[in-house]
Amino acid sequence: AHATEKPIREILVALGGPGGIDDAVMKVLEQRGDGHGLHLGLMRVKLPGGLHHSCVALNDLLQFHDKGYLYPIMEDNRFL
Repeated sequence: AHATEKPIREILVALGGPGGIDDAVMKVLEQRGDGHGLHLGLMRVKLPGGLHHSCVALNDLLQFHDKGYLYPIMEDNRFL
């Protein structure tokens, strides 16, 4: 992972349905990200999976966290 002045300290996972997160809800999340608890703002990540396989994709995400991979992956994603 990249060394940064402001490393990612916390990850908040917001789940949407098959159509994603509603625009109104996304706007609230974006506003809350500006200095109100989310110190680096939002990073949108779309999980693969579709209607019937989203649980598998979410499981992969949570396993990355359990294995200690999620923070380095998210740090690397910031610089892509």
